[in-house]
Amino acid sequence: MARVTNLLNRVQRVSGRILNDSRWRNFYLQRYVSVPALRRFVSGRIAKDLPQPASGARDPAAAARVDEIKRNGVTVYRDGAAPQAVTELREWLQTQLCVDPDRPGDPGFLWNDGAGKGCVHAYYPIETLMRAPHLLELANTPQVLGIVQRVFGCTPTISEINCWWLNHDLDVDLAKVRHGYYVERQKSYHRDIDDWSVLRYFVYLTDVDQAHGPHSYIPGTHNRYMRQHRNMDFDENPNGLYETRIDITGPAGTAILMDPFGLHRATVPTAGDRLMLAVTYSLGCATVHAPKNPLLVSAGLGIDPFVNRLYVGAPS
Repeated sequence: MARVTNLLNRVQRVSGRILNDSRWRNFYLQRYVSVPALRRFVSGRIAKDLPQPASGARDPAAAARVDEIKRNGVTVYRDGAAPQAVTELREWLQTQLCVDPDRPGDPGFLWNDGAGKGCVHAYYPIETLMRAPHLLELANTPQVLGIVQRVFGCTPTISEINCWWLNHDLDVDLAKVRHGYYVERQKSYHRDIDDWSVLRYFVYLTDVDQAHGPHSYIPGTHNRYMRQHRNMDFDENPNGLYETRIDITGPAGTAILMDPFGLHRATVPTAGDRLMLAVTYSLGCATVHAPKNPLLVSAGLGIDPFVNRLYVGAPS
């Protein structure tokens, strides 16, 4: 009975989204295409109708990163973001309220004041992030945008921006009420299916070692069809893929560009909290995670208006 009730609730939620916001139609359409080769074919057709990047001189280093993403689904920038920009962004965010998504209606809290034992993660509202120093600078890093353009075959769209803390000082019994898969099933990985083509750029804003919740990725799985569609629990389905995972550690400023269709997860921090920025680049077909209207005006920002159009509008 509970399964039927959950199914009916899901149908009601999905139909309501589609009827009230047309962006959800494209989101659900692509979400149920799970064969990587077919997704790449559709992506290629869509890319031909989108703005094309200007051609430039061949850059062997950039070409190597493009090949790495196409082959493994992930590339790591050990010196990805300027230390001063990372420090100033982190220190500014620590003066702002963040929100635990499991406590709707809560006004938020300063992270340094304590998240509470039941808090797994806490996010900064997008309105806060759009005021943050260096955020748009990091989101528009030219070398990263160049890689994304070459992988997609077109000019990308920034379709989601997030920044959140992972809490190490949590009570497992409290946290597992909503996040049992995360705190207890630590061999459970997932893929994100948010648009026909997506690359996500992570920037560590704190130092991350093995005890501070490093991002974990299983190379090559972005090209792998899975019957489970979105999730793979390697305790329930043991196989050699789990042994090929990479846990990405590094000082603040370390950056990761990955295809989120590949299996990944945040590992559970045990000795310290992690703060990370995430910028999602896509074809702009399913922009359900972006604001309906831009939050800033582009005058004087010096950024590509097409890439940033969902967050930064043209002056009136």
